[in-house]
Amino acid sequence: MGEIKFIFCEGGAESYDRKVLEKILRELPSYPIVPLIIPAGGKTNLPNFMLGFLHRGSGLQKKNNENAIGFRDRDFDAPVPETPQLVIGNNPKIYFSHRATIENYLLSPETLFRFVQEKEIAIGISSIEDAGMVFQEEAEKLKYYSAARHSLGAVRQRINLGTTWTEGSGILPESLSQEDCLREAFRIVENVQNMATSMPGGARALIGVSNEDDILTSGRFEQVFNFFCGKFDEQFFGSKQFMVWFHAKDLQKAISQREEFLACQFSFKNYYKFVLQNFDYGQFPDLVQFRLILEA
Repeated sequence: MGEIKFIFCEGGAESYDRKVLEKILRELPSYPIVPLIIPAGGKTNLPNFMLGFLHRGSGLQKKNNENAIGFRDRDFDAPVPETPQLVIGNNPKIYFSHRATIENYLLSPETLFRFVQEKEIAIGISSIEDAGMVFQEEAEKLKYYSAARHSLGAVRQRINLGTTWTEGSGILPESLSQEDCLREAFRIVENVQNMATSMPGGARALIGVSNEDDILTSGRFEQVFNFFCGKFDEQFFGSKQFMVWFHAKDLQKAISQREEFLACQFSFKNYYKFVLQNFDYGQFPDLVQFRLILEA
């Protein structure tokens, strides 16, 4: 690949993505001579942003494609690896995080406990076990919503189905019940299904629907949904796997709605600032893997 000179990431100059990457760069043997981090905004535009940046100008101004890589949240755009590792999508130069989002690396019972103890915030958390129970209780409430989001991610074709029917991650639906989450998720699939069946054959092929058998039915989608519901079982929650699979913004929102968090106007912005001060990326194998790629 050659010496990496540019790392493209999601968000802006003050994004958590950039701050975590800066932690990794400080550990490179070449520090302070390290790759330049280029915030690219949204994940969807990342490949085009990289291409435009690297090919603008000519001569000395033109950048070498081999000297740049991207790093982005996995979200629901790729399967979750069985072991913690980076995920490579369609573009081999863009690496997806193992955990769903960058906030998934910052949000944890251990850091929440340390934060409330140091800041003397009275929300009934006097041990890591107390904090862990808060996480588990709220994660269990998100079971069916998260199953729906993973199902939509798994069945999406060449057009973007989206993975939620709300305004976005961190905006939870009014109902988190199994029945309502399945109904709302399939409503999204149904809209694409109706559009696909009305298209001529050539146009349908462009979105990955080559014949009638490719079109999802409610029964087929429910099978996918039930698979994820079954995966998110008691062992899943007991082993805290939701910290990898569930979207951190959803989990953050659910926790923030607890009565004790509302009463003290708990600030997750201050919490993340606290966590980043002493963030240890070394406890996450995929982030260590990313550092090794930069060192190669």
